[in-house]
Amino acid sequence: MSESFIIKKDQKQGIGRLAAQQVFDMFRKWIVAQIESGIISQLFWEQVISDYTQGQFTKTHLGKQPAYEFESI
Repeated sequence: MSESFIIKKDQKQGIGRLAAQQVFDMFRKWIVAQIESGIISQLFWEQVISDYTQGQFTKTHLGKQPAYEFESI
């Protein structure tokens, strides 16, 4: 998967979190990167990944993009 987006009217309903968790369950190792200017995206992904992994992830970079690396639980 290269990109994901929840349209504004459907945000804050848990749709993105649920979809992410279901996709994370499909594969073992993950690197989730965001664009540098996407502060809201970064906050969303850090919270979702932290909850999913119970805090077991690494902050890293993919090129210049901030990223999170983790394994599915």
